[in-house]
This record gives sequence, structure tokens and C-alpha cells, in this order.
Amino acid sequence: MTSVGVAASRRIAHLTRTQSAPLTLVNSAVLHVQTCTRFSGGSTQYAGERWSSTAAAQSRSRQLESLWSQQEMSDVTLLTKSRAVLDERHEEDEAVQSASVQKGGKKKDKQTGKKSRAALYGNRPEGYLTLRRTLGAPQLCWRAKPVHPTDPIRSLIMTALEFRRAADDFVALVDDASLRFPHPSNAPFLIKLIHENRPSNHLRVLLRWRGMHMLADTLAETRPLYALHAMTLTRYGQGVEQPKHWVRVATHFVTYDHWALLPDLVELQLRCTGRSLHFALNKLLEHCLRQGSREDPDEVMKLFRMAGVAPNAATHKLLRKHEALDPDIPSSGFIPRLLDAAAPPPSKKLHGRLAAEIAKRVGLTPTTTAVFVSTIHDPPSPPRAAHAAELIPLLQSTSRGRDIYELLKNPKGAARLAGRLINVDLPLHALHVLNISYHLMESPQPGIFDRAVKVLVECRCWEWYMQDQATVDMLNWLLQSYIERKIAKSPEDMLGMYRRAGLRPDNTTNALLEQLAAISRENSDSETAQ
Repeated sequence: MTSVGVAASRRIAHLTRTQSAPLTLVNSAVLHVQTCTRFSGGSTQYAGERWSSTAAAQSRSRQLESLWSQQEMSDVTLLTKSRAVLDERHEEDEAVQSASVQKGGKKKDKQTGKKSRAALYGNRPEGYLTLRRTLGAPQLCWRAKPVHPTDPIRSLIMTALEFRRAADDFVALVDDASLRFPHPSNAPFLIKLIHENRPSNHLRVLLRWRGMHMLADTLAETRPLYALHAMTLTRYGQGVEQPKHWVRVATHFVTYDHWALLPDLVELQLRCTGRSLHFALNKLLEHCLRQGSREDPDEVMKLFRMAGVAPNAATHKLLRKHEALDPDIPSSGFIPRLLDAAAPPPSKKLHGRLAAEIAKRVGLTPTTTAVFVSTIHDPPSPPRAAHAAELIPLLQSTSRGRDIYELLKNPKGAARLAGRLINVDLPLHALHVLNISYHLMESPQPGIFDRAVKVLVECRCWEWYMQDQATVDMLNWLLQSYIERKIAKSPEDMLGMYRRAGLRPDNTTNALLEQLAAISRENSDSETAQ
């Protein structure tokens, strides 16, 4: 290799090691190379001290110039990308630090704590959205690397770019539908639009795999109102509600200074799930203090009771601040509106309607749920074991009803149908579904009632009324059903169920618990005799 080749190789190696050095084009002072100039006479003259006029020297010169240009362009591209990545990470770190530090940057929010970065960037569309199948329900999660086609656990759903397009499609869908404000009654209409809108296939995928809460997390930063619309769809397709999804959206609203929408978020959660959590309610009280309004502590405590949570230390601290304000300061008006949203609807709005009205209210399509509601639109209340034999002929009177009759012979199918009825605020129909399924079993399986109780507790269906009956009566009816079927239950476990529901047992409850204890003693004596 000539001295020029050695110098060029050293220069290339030096630039590879130090990318921060200024990158320029080919420098003739370094390479000591000058191109040839053709004269009109056709001869070729070469300038340069160390180059001969041979064809090999020309070829070597062109190779060095090409190699130098390619190496330099790759270095420029790599340096630009690395600097962009470092700048982006630096901006993200500054955003995380500013969002997680309060009061001069010394005290972190106790609700977010060390998970502030996860709360901000946990569901940000980065990389690949994958479906992870485990022993439980399938879960959507973001993954930095692509999924291998032979992976038995994970499967690719969409990329980050496709997810952002799905968010834009959802915003356009809401705008075209002219939905001014989020409400649970809009959810069936939105689901219908999503299924009819063929170009937005990714929205149907998110709805199918229960990923609308991830869409709400993404929209909460810049388009919070559309995030509320997305939260109205989170309850569909899930057996139980997920309070953490609502907490995440509330955290985003606080982080990105969308305080004005906090009352709307709490109201929407109360209308969708019938309850709320400490974080959202406490932030609502803080929002009232920020805007200079004073709330009545008695009404606030009533709201907490109707939301199914007990006030914590942060709640009492905020209430003391409200009490210290001037009594003449007007209230914001949020608490009465939320109390109205948390109040259970009267029984005449839930039951006793015509089949068409019920189907229209819950937005049912011609599905199994709609057929059952239209066939048995006014079931007897409270449900008894003898009602199963009375309702079965109604199901067998139509062809679709006979299909449901065959479905109820399968305990798992009956449990799924009951869960869907509970999710559309028809728990009385759900109890009759379980009653009929239990009646059709060849070998009784009491576990079907235990699964229904879990869904009822999670969905806060204790807050509904039937024929002016208190919610304690509903649990008493459940105990009565166990007694009629001679199902042994521990009285301590049943009392724990009352406590979790926030109810106080009455005299009827105590009498039913004594009968359950007697059944347990009889079963234990029979097992001992055997």
C-alpha cells in the first residue's frame, strides 16, 4: 500500500473512533489527490507529486475517493441518528422529572411515587403492541422488539405507527358521529360505528382484545375529551371492571393539567361502574380548592359512601382545608352532580319494560342477550328456585329461545350470559339465567353461583333496587337460594361478603345465617357417620 493509501486508512479509522469530530468532504490536503483534466487535444495530464500516470494509479484514486465518500456519509448518518436519540431521551428525562416532583422539586406525589415514569410512559405507543397469552386472560402490552413468528406466548397485534393511526381514526369517528360529551349510552353506538368502519380495522382489534384503555392513555395528553369517549368502551368485553384504567387516566389528567375534566371523569366512572377510587375523588377535592370553591363535608362523605370507598388520611386533610374556608364561599356544584350520577336508577327504569325498550336502552343487537331479555322481559322478583320451571316454557316457545335453552344446559355458557347481563345493568335477569341453568343440571354444581357473586361484587350491583327493596335484601335472597338448595356455606364467609359490599346485616340475615350453619353441621355429621 502506498503512503497515500496508508494516510487514507488512518484517517478513516480516526473518524470511526471519534464521531464527534467535524465531518467534511474529501480533503485534497489529506489525500494529496487531484483529479485529472482532459485537454482538447485528447491527451491527459495528471497533477500531483506522488502519482504516476499509469492506469492503475487512476483506478486506485477512484477507489479511495469512493471508499472515503461512503464511509463519511455513513458516519454522518450514524452521528445524526445518535444525536437525535440522545436529545429525545434527554427531553423525556426532563419531562419525567418535572412531572414527578412537586413543591419545589422535593416532594413526590404519594399516589404515583416511584412509578411516575411508568405512569407517564407505560402505555405510550413505542415499538410493537403484542398480545400475551398466559394462564389467565390474554393481555396487551408494548414490546420494544418484534415478536418471532414461532413465539408460542406472544403474537403481534400492531406497530406503534398503526396504533397512532387507530387513535386518529377514533377521533375522526367521534367527530363524524357528532358526540358532544361522553356518556355510557353512547358506547353501543360507537361500537356499531367501529364495526361498520372498514378502514379502521385496528380499532376493532383493540375493542376485541380489550385495549381501549390504552387508546385513552394515548389521547389523554393532547385530546383528553376523546380519552373519555374511549373510556366508555372499556367495560365492554370484560367480566369485571378494571379500576386501574380509570386511575391511569386520572393521573394523566393531573400530570398534563387537565384539571377541568376531572369532574367529568369521575362522573363518567360513576355512571359506567357505579363506584370510584380515592385518587380521583381526592384530586377532585383538590381541584375545588384550586378554583376557590368550598364543598360541604357532609355531601363529600355521602359521595364517598355512594362511590363505595372509605375516606383516607388525604381525604380528611382536604376536608379540613375546605372547612377552614369562609362559609360564604359558593360551592362548585360538582358534588350534587356526582351524587346524582352515583345514585342507582329506580326499578321502573330497569325492569318491567317492553322488550324493544330494553333492547334500545342497552343498545343490544340480535344476540343471545337480546333474545333472552325480549323473551323474559319482566322476570319475577325476587328470584326463587320454583321460577325456573315457569320460565323454561317461555324459552321453548320460540326457535331462538330454544337455542338459549340448549345454551343454559352448559354451566360455562350460562355464566358468560349472566356476566353480560350484569354488565348491562340487568342483574335480575342474570340471576334467573343461573337459576334455570342450575335447574337443568344433571349433577348440581353450586360453583356457578359463586362466579356470579364475584362479578356482582366487582360491578357494584348491590346499588340497584328492585320493587323498593333495599340492597341488603338482595344478599338475603342469595342466602335463601343456598338454603333452598342445601348448599353448605360458612357464615363467616357470608358475613365477609356483606362487609365487602358495605352493607349491614339485618335480623333476616342473622336468621338465614343460622340456617346455613345448621346445614353445615348436618353435612359434617353425615360425613362423620360415613
